[in-house]
Amino acid sequence: MDWLGDVVQQYYPTYKIHFETDTGNPDHGIYKTYAIQHNVQNDEEYTDSLFFVEQKLKDLGVDIRTDYPMVQLIREESNSGRVIGVIAEDA
Repeated sequence: MDWLGDVVQQYYPTYKIHFETDTGNPDHGIYKTYAIQHNVQNDEEYTDSLFFVEQKLKDLGVDIRTDYPMVQLIREESNSGRVIGVIAEDA
């Protein structure tokens, strides 16, 4: 998640990423707790971390389109590797 911190700092230097481990129970007993959420916030408010990622992608020239149903994933290695794209339904 270091990359997200870098993106957040690039656009809004007053915001920081905070790792939340509290699961709602202040006494976790003998069980180890893990970071379960990343909050992007400054001293006054929380914000959606995807906002910062969207800003970075737009600056890199990525065309972000929403409200188009996905039809098929495009994958490497004869459709068995990692996802590299999406085919969406035409609007």
